[in-house]
Amino acid sequence: PSHVTGIVGLVLLLWAGSSLFMELQNDLNDIFGVPYDQTTGILNTVKKRGLGVLWAFALGLILVVVLLLNNIWQFLDGLFPDSFEPAHRLIGLFTPLVSVILLPVVIALFLQTLTQVKVRWRAVWWGSFFTSVAFLVASYGASIYFRLSNPSAATFAGAVFVILLLAYLLSAVFLFGAEVTKAYDRHLENGRV
Repeated sequence: PSHVTGIVGLVLLLWAGSSLFMELQNDLNDIFGVPYDQTTGILNTVKKRGLGVLWAFALGLILVVVLLLNNIWQFLDGLFPDSFEPAHRLIGLFTPLVSVILLPVVIALFLQTLTQVKVRWRAVWWGSFFTSVAFLVASYGASIYFRLSNPSAATFAGAVFVILLLAYLLSAVFLFGAEVTKAYDRHLENGRV
């Protein structure tokens, strides 16, 4: 029945989302030199998985808010006549600016809350800014590829490869940004990298 399929799908989605964030937390703890934490007991496992689900839900909510803000900007852009060029330029400037401002904040929250070590906010902000710039450059490169490619079956097969490569690249950029954050935090701590 469809309700059983829906329940199984929801359980698998929650399990996969929490696994992703648990793995991300383990990777960040490895970078910052925190010993591996063995989760034992049903209560601790449910608690850790629940936090992973909450992080996945929060990230999805943030992405929905960014999409909503971009749609609001586009709606406002449609209210002005085509002859009113300054409004179109201003709205065209603010639409990507919302994403550029929000991305470092989200990455800073990831770096500060997913690790079990206290990292200085100054290092977190510099690391999140570095990671955001690298994210945007990689995303812009991917958008150029998708804009210039012709739609065909071969392009679709290549696009799947490019999406997988982009996912790997963005995860590597995020972890490298965590390394930059750790190095800058150590620099702030003892004055040298």
